[in-house]
Amino acid sequence: MEDFSLFSYPGILFIILFVLLAAVLVILILNMLKINSLKNKYDVFMKGRSAKSLEEDIFEMFDQNNKMRADINDNSRDIRSIYKQLSTATQKVALQKYDAYDQMGGKLSYCLAMLDEYDNGFIINNVHSTGNTYSYIKKIVDGQCDLDLSEEEADTLNRAMFGEKNEADQN
Repeated sequence: MEDFSLFSYPGILFIILFVLLAAVLVILILNMLKINSLKNKYDVFMKGRSAKSLEEDIFEMFDQNNKMRADINDNSRDIRSIYKQLSTATQKVALQKYDAYDQMGGKLSYCLAMLDEYDNGFIINNVHSTGNTYSYIKKIVDGQCDLDLSEEEADTLNRAMFGEKNEADQN
């Protein structure tokens, strides 16, 4: 039996070396394309800048970022303060006009409810008759009144608390 060796057949050795050379060339071309792509991106990134100016730009961005964070914290604090102030501001309003004495004069009497976020506020009831006009104000705490409410006052209070359409909005 004869010894088989790659070196004894130069044609096989040549083919193997040729395949390896082709693989190395393909890898080399792919690497050159990748390097060229990275170089183009680098050139676009560095256009008109040096490493020193790029470093300055980065530090400037850090400073701007810190300033924005401080501004965001200030804005958050201000928003919390505004929400706190708004919670006690009048937010819920209802108006109901009615005819207090079923007179021919029309609906000249009215109830006006004005409440904050927590249903605290007041109801003004203005009762109009042919000879006189009377105004009453009743304090509302947590949606309740210590005094008895008339039917119109109770209806107006409910409209304010639950955001229902006012009679004045419908006319």
